Formats: sequence, structure tokens, C-alpha cells
Amino acid sequence: MASLRTIQRYEILHASRAPSFTSPTTPTARHRSRSGCAATCSFVGRKENVFFAGPSGVGKSHLAQALGHEAARRGHDVLFRRTATLLQWISAARGDGSSERRLRAVSTQPLLILDDFGLTPYSEEQQADLYELICERYEKSSTVVTSNRDFSEWLAVFSNPLMGSAAMDRLVHRGIKIVIKGKSYRVDSFLQRSRTLTEGAKAG
Repeated sequence: MASLRTIQRYEILHASRAPSFTSPTTPTARHRSRSGCAATCSFVGRKENVFFAGPSGVGKSHLAQALGHEAARRGHDVLFRRTATLLQWISAARGDGSSERRLRAVSTQPLLILDDFGLTPYSEEQQADLYELICERYEKSSTVVTSNRDFSEWLAVFSNPLMGSAAMDRLVHRGIKIVIKGKSYRVDSFLQRSRTLTEGAKAG
């Protein structure tokens, strides 16, 4: 679970090609402004967070990976993980008493990218770890979050509303919210390939 200290390691772990900071959808001028601000990675130095919200297939993870790629190019340590996978990794260490060490290692990453936030339910232990992670990183380092859930639903990730309110208050403070709208480019690509195959079969 080490950080990605070089751009070469980032490319090996996360991409066969370097992603570009370009959404597959057509962003509004407001989104372009916010995306451009995020793309400079100046938010990392300011200890701010960036949130990509929107339906499945519009490019949230693609944009988050592009941010991580650019941040690594600029010399920042980057850790990219699906939220559920990361919380499972931390929780699994409770058996040998090393969960706090794992939590501390993640908490100190200059840039943490949490993909698919709130996609699946988290156990009580995982919710507690997530709360501690958010608190420890508050105003100390930057976090990028992608989620299919509406921003107003993020609080429901925590079964304890007081814990959820405290966590979200810290997470969204000094944050940049980018909502991406549009159809799934994966579904569109599938439909386009299907049409091409169908037309080719008819022509043959």
C-alpha cells in the first residue's frame, strides 16, 4: 500500500497509457473552469479536496486518474484505491494489530484518491476507519473522491448521523465539487460497436 513516488510507478499500476484531463462528456463552462483549476494540481499545495460526482460511465474515475497522473508528474506522492478495497485492507489488519499503522500510512499520503465512494455499504468498523481517515487528513493533505451517488446522499454512508455529519463537514470544507452529466460513454461505445458489427454483417 505504498505511495506512488514516481510517474513510472503510477503508469505501471494504473494505466497502460497516460490519461488526459479531458472528460468524455461535454462539460459546461463552469465545469471547464473548475476542471482547469484542478488540473494544475494547485489544490494539493492548498490541502483542498476535489469531488467528481455523476452517473456511471461519464468519466469520473478517468478524470481522477488523470489528476493523480499529473500530480505524480509534479512530484507529489499519490495513492489511488477504490474506497471499499482500501477500507477492507485497513480493517483486515485488526487481527494482528496493525490496522492503526495502515490507517496512519494512508492518512499521511499527500494525495489520496478514493474511487467509487459510497458505492457499497461499509461495516461499522470501516465507517469508523473512514471517519478517522477523513479527520486525520483534514487541512493536512488533499483527497480526490469519485462517486455515483448524489452529493446529498454522501452523509448516508455513515449509519451514525453524528459521525457522518462531522466527517462530511471536514471533507467538504475547502473542497471543489465537479458534477458530470451525460450518458455512459461505455454504453455508447458498446452500442456503436454493435451497430458497426450489424451493418458489417448485413453488407457481407
